Amino acid sequence: MIGYYADHEGREHLGRILAVSTALDEPLTVLSSHSRPPEAPSGWVTLPFQQENRHTDGSPRRRGDYHDHLDVVARWLHQQRPRLLVIDASVARDVDVTVEVATLADQLSVPVVTVLAPGRRDELGRRRGFELSQALVAPWPRCAEPLVHGLDDQTARIRHIGAISRFSVGAARPPAARGRRVLVLDPDPCVTRDDGIALARAATFGWSWTIARHGVWHRDAQRLIDDADVVVCHAAQDVIAEIAARRRPAIAVPRHHPQDEQVCLAESLERGPWPVLVRSSFPTHGWSELLEEARGLDGGDWQSWCDGQGARRFAETLQAVRVA
Repeated sequence: MIGYYADHEGREHLGRILAVSTALDEPLTVLSSHSRPPEAPSGWVTLPFQQENRHTDGSPRRRGDYHDHLDVVARWLHQQRPRLLVIDASVARDVDVTVEVATLADQLSVPVVTVLAPGRRDELGRRRGFELSQALVAPWPRCAEPLVHGLDDQTARIRHIGAISRFSVGAARPPAARGRRVLVLDPDPCVTRDDGIALARAATFGWSWTIARHGVWHRDAQRLIDDADVVVCHAAQDVIAEIAARRRPAIAVPRHHPQDEQVCLAESLERGPWPVLVRSSFPTHGWSELLEEARGLDGGDWQSWCDGQGARRFAETLQAVRVA
């Protein structure tokens, strides 16, 4: 059995978990502070939720729920003795906890595999977790580097598996002759509050706009992407993977986080051959021209970002750790 630790915010982890659990030939148990979604693997341990709480200098303020959280992980590792533990650091809410989970696993002789995230990863604590890992998994193609800053001495240990999407890989299609459609995925609340989308909609005659907000359930999210001529999105890994899998052109506006995850990912996309236009902030004008430019991109150029084999490569990496 494999354990998969993903203490997270949102659902960015879920696509990877679903895909790799299908590709594996052994059971997978998820350890997470979120309750189990219906589509997730049956093995699911719900951890005590850690409330974000820090001192003024940014260091973590330890609470009872933090110790309860680690206690559940430690007891599970000791009792279940998994063959290895995957730590999805790309969705971790607290680097200190992921390092302590890696340390717990190491002390119990459970091998660790860490899933990386783009951005600045040179903190001493985070590096300790990387050093304890048998392998480092990068869910993006090698040609996208540099995406992680501060790991130059760990390059040889990184396994690039390509993007993993919960959606199957589709075929690119040419833009519709008429009835042009744009999908806005999970818009930044500030943009919505400032009427940015409403202004963009008003300035783009002939375009039909669909807004898919975070936390709103959509019966067929894949169909929303498939029906769009252009997708406007932020630059989270899962969002880009899903758009890439369905071969749709995109306009990406990265959100700013402490380790610059989305900024670094967007910079890589902008450097590469992929069908995406990157803007540092939500444009306030020029939308007609921007949408037409994006609409003319070839969605098939997403092939090198997400070829549909990422989950298989992930499973093979975990298999290799077993053999080692």
